Amino acid sequence: MQSSNRDKARFYHELGRLVAGGIAIPQALETLSRGRGSGGSLPLARRIAVEMQKDGRIEEAFRRVGLDTADCAAIEAAADSGRIESVCEELSLYHTRLATVRAEMIKKSLYPAFMFLFTPLVISLPRAFSEGSPQMFINSVFSIYAVMAAVTLVLIFAWSAIVRGYRNSHVLNRIVTWIPLAGGWLDFWSGARFTSVFSMYLRSGGSLLRGLTLAGEASRSAALDLCARRAVEAIRNGATLSEAVGDRVPLEVARAIKIGEATGTLDIETHRAAQELEARAFRRLDVLAEWLPRMLYIVMVVYVGYSIVTMVQNDIYGKINSLMD
Repeated sequence: MQSSNRDKARFYHELGRLVAGGIAIPQALETLSRGRGSGGSLPLARRIAVEMQKDGRIEEAFRRVGLDTADCAAIEAAADSGRIESVCEELSLYHTRLATVRAEMIKKSLYPAFMFLFTPLVISLPRAFSEGSPQMFINSVFSIYAVMAAVTLVLIFAWSAIVRGYRNSHVLNRIVTWIPLAGGWLDFWSGARFTSVFSMYLRSGGSLLRGLTLAGEASRSAALDLCARRAVEAIRNGATLSEAVGDRVPLEVARAIKIGEATGTLDIETHRAAQELEARAFRRLDVLAEWLPRMLYIVMVVYVGYSIVTMVQNDIYGKINSLMD
């Protein structure tokens, strides 16, 4: 069972507080898994506690329960450095922000979505009463809802295909980047994930090469993952980090790496770049939250206008035909 972002935020906050209070991770997970019910963060804590009993490695337990790659990479870095409490707090804040934006999108879209679904009933009723045909009303409403469901499914499958292509294929990744709005948002989001994990790993005292590998895997971008793997090989052959990544990463990341290498503050600069990219990705989500209800209203107005024009046109044609007869 997938945990919501709010459940993850609560789990990370509670785990971080317990560890900061001097409680060992296994005992902290045992404490979090106690309690009645099956909601909230309890199922997540229970699954991780069970998995951790197998080998005692928290990062592997996180992977086996199916948590996000970025979360697993951050926990691995925290486990290696002993900074569980601070990393958990960062993860808690991240999932809280994500949950807040998603909740705002849903809240703003509920009323226009209801109106959009209710409109076919209102539009079809007058014709059904005027023609005295309940069956026509049922057929009309059913056909409209069938078209709406088909369009919704097509959009869902299209978005899933875009995300899979962006994540799994270097060529498709480049193509998706050129898609308006979607490509830019995915670039910001993957760049933020890449830089955040890399920065967190460095701040936790982890190795540069392992940090790059984990950041590439966590980015959910085929291009950044390939860039990270090539950079690891280049660094092993004597290249610097800035030379190894070149211009194959977002501009903000490339500049942060260049400045961080020159000043010895790579962890700080990459953290700043991660925050900047994450803020831009969340701003894109905010824009979507603002415009999604408006787009639903526009579609609804167009549909109502089309239905009214069609209905009036059919009535006029019907009267003309009756006069001619």
